[in-house]
Amino acid sequence: MPSLVLIGIDSASLDLILKWKDKLKFFKKMIEEGFYGYLHSTTPPLSPAAWTSIYTGKKPCKTKFYDWLKYVRCPCKESRVRLRSFFDLKEPTIWDIATVHGLRSAVINAPMTYPPAYINGAMISGIPAHLYSGYPITYPLELKKELDLLVDGYEVMPRLDIFRFFEYDLIKRLKNVVEKRGKVIEYMYEKEEWDFFMPVFFTLDTIQHYFWNYFDENHPLYRKDSLSDIIFYFYKKIDYILDKFSRKIGETNILVISDHGAGPLYGYFLVNRFLASAGFLKTKRTSILKMLSTLIFTMIEMEEMNFVYNVARMTRIPLVDKLIDKPLIRQIIERFSFFPLMELMSGDFLEDVEWSRTLAYALGAVGGIFLTRNIPLDKKEKVKELVKKALKNLKLPSGEKAKVEFFDSYEGDEAPDLYYSIEDFKYLPIVHLAGWNSRIWEKPMFFTGWHRPLGIFFAHGPMFKNNKDDKIPVFNIYDIAPTVLYALGLPILSDMDGKPIFKIFTDEAKRKLKARVASPSRYRIARRIYLAKTRIFLKESLKGDGKSSGMRVE
Repeated sequence: MPSLVLIGIDSASLDLILKWKDKLKFFKKMIEEGFYGYLHSTTPPLSPAAWTSIYTGKKPCKTKFYDWLKYVRCPCKESRVRLRSFFDLKEPTIWDIATVHGLRSAVINAPMTYPPAYINGAMISGIPAHLYSGYPITYPLELKKELDLLVDGYEVMPRLDIFRFFEYDLIKRLKNVVEKRGKVIEYMYEKEEWDFFMPVFFTLDTIQHYFWNYFDENHPLYRKDSLSDIIFYFYKKIDYILDKFSRKIGETNILVISDHGAGPLYGYFLVNRFLASAGFLKTKRTSILKMLSTLIFTMIEMEEMNFVYNVARMTRIPLVDKLIDKPLIRQIIERFSFFPLMELMSGDFLEDVEWSRTLAYALGAVGGIFLTRNIPLDKKEKVKELVKKALKNLKLPSGEKAKVEFFDSYEGDEAPDLYYSIEDFKYLPIVHLAGWNSRIWEKPMFFTGWHRPLGIFFAHGPMFKNNKDDKIPVFNIYDIAPTVLYALGLPILSDMDGKPIFKIFTDEAKRKLKARVASPSRYRIARRIYLAKTRIFLKESLKGDGKSSGMRVE
């Protein structure tokens, strides 16, 4: 049975790879000798939804991963939100199925694999593990010590500094993470013979979010300076690591994918302010204490804050670098570095909503719109159409009519009732509601790049064809898990939403491989057993070092 390497590069763009292919040795080889195309992401094209669909071959309505955060469907009764963890994924993954059949797997830095789960092999957690302290991030536990010795302290990801004038510090830390990841990948691959080996790079996503306006001459906030080549630099860095790795492993079957693509972000759309202005969302009277705290927080809105950050960046002096390295200053910075994730997409505003008079509200990283439970079922579709009509009449800051596209929503208790994009994802809906003005548009303060639905797909190795077509195909993200299982000679679960991509396999490979379909029940039971073993492993590890991970293990 042939082994398979599945390499993930979060947010990688095929268009950029094709643009720079003559400078990217690894990807040039993939293009010229293998099969490549676009990979269509989930709706929304967001990492938690996309990666869990990659692992399982199932849509978000089955994985229940729509967002980074887990919400309650009726926030009028309970408004608590929390980060999702690997415990929330109940559907069997590729490596769960491989474990059932005795295959050995190594999963490295895969997003949403915190905490590390029981596996026949090894797992190193990916994001959001970096947001916790005192946690075990590897299975088995002793693997972490090996990695720390190997790279002088293993890192999942640095906690991000959101302030623009710390960008050089951020780049330095991300570069360090990429280099460590390359060493760990080679070390883990040589550690034993794996049947399934899956490393993931996440840094491109962060770099493109923060620095897109430096290289895109068409971006409204374009600025050319020493950072204009930083996105290419990280593509080149990862390409170098993968080229070195591929030469070392020889003629191995390799798939390279991304969960989504990337493109420019022109601004924020404050969707809850919009819903309030259109009469769909009602707020309570604010207490004096709340008004004072809001006043302090919003005394200068995003546009003015941009000015402050830009001045700070342009006047930066060496003293600032020295100051950043002070432990206390670093702690303060990291304490507030979680702001964009929690404040701009969490449910912090929910307590301010007058639920008895509210028909619609938005939550999450892409502002998915929910209809409240107090709408009679026979009126729900009408209210939904009214919200859509209001969005269709949306005007951009320029006064032009916005291009708003709607997507099919999923049926499920936690799924938003309405997903949409504005100007092909050039404007990001955020759920921020507080403030002293009624503006529904803001310039991008932190991110100048955002996700796009089309990611990358490459296949290279003895079992894969060479793509000779001029037209670049578009593959489906739900087909990744079935394709991997087929290549490994494992059964495809009958409730998966994808199917193997047979067209990429050589005729000889298809003669040797057999597509088998199996009931998911056996593998769901196995998943439950593995999660139970994980809970035991985590409790014992936490008991052993006396630390708390910040996440409750039940």
